[in-house]
Parts: sequence; structure tokens; C-alpha cells
Amino acid sequence: MGFNIGALMDEVWRTAPTGALIFGSYLTFLVLGSWVLPGKTETGVEIGTKKRRREYKFNGLLLHLLRLSSFVAGGYLKLFPGTIIYNNFAGLLFVVNLFAVGQTLFLYIKGKFFSTEAAEYGLQPESDQGILMDLWMGVEVNARVCGLDLKFFAYRPSMTGWSLVNASVAFVDVERTGTLSTAVIA
Repeated sequence: MGFNIGALMDEVWRTAPTGALIFGSYLTFLVLGSWVLPGKTETGVEIGTKKRRREYKFNGLLLHLLRLSSFVAGGYLKLFPGTIIYNNFAGLLFVVNLFAVGQTLFLYIKGKFFSTEAAEYGLQPESDQGILMDLWMGVEVNARVCGLDLKFFAYRPSMTGWSLVNASVAFVDVERTGTLSTAVIA
């Protein structure tokens, strides 16, 4: 019994459409929640020669709890299968990584050719350190899209998404064994 790349690719292609729907719904929930949920507002440090400050709304914990409880309640009430993430994990992983590459390229092009930071903050463009360094470190200091600070927002999908994976695995455990095992709880 060895590794079968063909079977893995079949699984990726079979589950990618549902994975895209899951990730799209999740990202939409996070973006809308970041905009509308209340949270403490803090002012950042002075940026550039114009000494402007950005405001940041801290509502991540509320958003995380709302998202996690919505997922658990929806799975419990059978609005959707709680095992949906587990069952479509290969496609979801593919879609998330495809999105990450696309977002990286988008931010690189936006920062290199369409940045407003020089006019808005008096920031001088970073010296060209090569495409790999620019892709890794980013070209803009504070990239924003539709008013959403991407560096502030970027960790929400990745860090809080794991709790949804854990919840989905818990649904699988209950479905298979009738209870939550110690391994899933710990």
C-alpha cells in the first residue's frame, strides 16, 4: 500500500467545487463581520512623512465566537452536515492555497503599479529588492482593499479557520463513534 497521487488528485478535483463554496462563504462571513460587528477601535502609529494614523477595529474574538457557534449550531441543527469540512478537505486545501497565490500576485501588482501610499501617507516606494523578496515581504506597508487592512485581517482566515476544522472533525467522531473521543477533545 503506497501513496497514490492519482487517487489524491481525483479527490482534489471531486471536492474542489464544494471547497470553493465553503471557503467563499467563510471569507465572506469574515469580511462582512469585520465591517459590521462592534469592537474597540485603536489608533495605530504615525505613518510616513504626513504622520497620518490608521484606525483599527478589534472585533476578532467576537467574530471568531460568532462564526464557530454558527458552524456548530448549523451542524447540530442539520442545516448542513457538520462533517462538510472534513469530507471536502482535499479540495478546500487546494482552493485555499490557490487563493493565497492569487492574493499574493494581486497584492504585488497592486502595490507595484496602483499604490496610493505615496500620496496618502508620504511613503517613499520601497527600493526594489527583487521579485521574490517583494512577493514575500509585500510591496505596500499597509495594503487595503475596500477599506479592509489586509495585514490586520490576514490572520483571521488562517488562524481561526482551524477551529472549524476541529469542529468538523468532532462531528465526524460523533458520527462514527456516537461520542467525542479523548483524542478529539485534547
